[in-house]
Amino acid sequence: QLEQTRGELAQSQAQLEQTRGELAQSQGQLEQTRGELAQKTVNLEEACRQVQDFQQSQRQQLQEELARTEQALEETKQEITAMKTSKFLKLKAIFS
Repeated sequence: QLEQTRGELAQSQAQLEQTRGELAQSQGQLEQTRGELAQKTVNLEEACRQVQDFQQSQRQQLQEELARTEQALEETKQEITAMKTSKFLKLKAIFS
């Protein structure tokens, strides 16, 4: 019976070692997956920063274009006002 118990103990120890090996392998895979996830997170954060930078650049360009357009509109309004108040145009309208 002692020999049988020793055999069972040896078998249990062998299973324990196998389980430890599987656990170590699983932990290694887990660490690899964590590393890959961390790298993907860094890549995603960098991509987000690039998108934000691009959006900011586009926003700035649009604001500048809007400012130029508003300035051109204001100048055109002033020119139209000047034309409407021009003595030459008033005289032309009278004699036409």
